This record gives sequence, structure tokens and C-alpha cells, in this order.
Amino acid sequence: MDKPVFENDTYAMWFHGPDKVVHHEIKKALNPGDLRTILGKGVDLMRRNHAHKWLSDDKGNGAIPQADSQWAMDTFVPQAVQAGWKFWAIIQPDQAVGKLQMKRFIDANAKVGLTVRTFPN
Repeated sequence: MDKPVFENDTYAMWFHGPDKVVHHEIKKALNPGDLRTILGKGVDLMRRNHAHKWLSDDKGNGAIPQADSQWAMDTFVPQAVQAGWKFWAIIQPDQAVGKLQMKRFIDANAKVGLTVRTFPN
């Protein structure tokens, strides 16, 4: 696997150059603001590298704070779509609350034209 663009004990992000894929892994429940950091760095990678694909490995994630969730929908999604985001592959969170929240994100993002698929691993 490629070397992470950034990594800490909570999350990591890679850019897979040949396939132009932004890829993040959430290792454990996020702190407030972490989601904004991850998604902001990912949009920057998309813009710089003309990427259209995103792989979200959210197995370790739990519930996302409401303020971060709302920011993702209101700010991140429009920025990412404008940057060229078209395809989203998701490894679902293990926790039920995370899965439920992810379903809302999936449904909302499918409405803006993203092709979204979920995977168990």
C-alpha cells in the first residue's frame, strides 16, 4: 500500500496515484473536528490530483458529532462535487449508530449524482 499522506492513531489518509483514489481509514471514534480535517485534506487531494474516486474505510467510526455531520453535507459535499467527485466506495462502520448515520449520508449523496457502493470489508 502507498505511504499515508497523513496518519495518527485515530485516522489515516492515502492517495492512490495510478487510480486517482482518495482513501481514508477511521480507526476509532472521531473527536469533534476530526471529520472536517479528514474531508478537507481529501478535497485538497482531489483538486490537486484531478481525482474522482473516494474510498471511505469507516469500520472504526461511531457516531459523528451533529455539527461535523451538518458541515459535511453543507460544505464538504458541494466542494467535493465541484472538485470532480463522482464515485464513493464505503466500508461501513461496525457500530450500528455509525451505520445508521452513514445510510443518511449515502442517501443524500446519491441525490447529488454520486455513484455510491458499500462493502463489508
